[in-house]
Amino acid sequence: MERTDLDAPTIESVATRYLEMINTETNFAVPSNSIRGRTFLTGETQPGTFTGETLRSVAMYKNFGVTVVNTHLMRGLTLDKTSSKGGYYANLLISTTMMGALAMQLKEISKGRDPRDMFGDSEETAKFWFAAFMQGGGLGIFGDFLFSGTNRFDASLGETIAGPVLVLDQICKNLQYIICIKLLLVKIQTQLES
Repeated sequence: MERTDLDAPTIESVATRYLEMINTETNFAVPSNSIRGRTFLTGETQPGTFTGETLRSVAMYKNFGVTVVNTHLMRGLTLDKTSSKGGYYANLLISTTMMGALAMQLKEISKGRDPRDMFGDSEETAKFWFAAFMQGGGLGIFGDFLFSGTNRFDASLGETIAGPVLVLDQICKNLQYIICIKLLLVKIQTQLES
């Protein structure tokens, strides 16, 4: 069905604006890498340079948290009234904390354990809700450090901040040691057998 009350440029403009709205809301609903987030993390550094590659390593896998700040937190700041800002942030905080709690409980169940206690007046309950807040708030990997010195991948806080390239370097060094020890053991075993 064609509209006769709008001319072709107006129809194209309305369609473009509508698709922009859908794209914007999709990016709010499903935060993903963004140019704004990448620029915030790496600045104007050039790929291939020492500084550029170091910052890219540090920024790797951290774009999600930056994107959440650039979308939801900035959206809240641009609202007109203080009550609107408070309501927006309260809804965001509660919903992400609940999703973090759900994710944590499902992880416990998938490991064959009972879900953690969510209710009551104990220190464990408070720890659970704080961890759920961290897990749901885009800082899930840093939530691992609340009650442990390492994250779920057995990396320290410094290694997590440094990024996977620097951690990969340490893993390769450890593998070199393991290979050397295995070669030494094979050599000792062949000498013992002869």
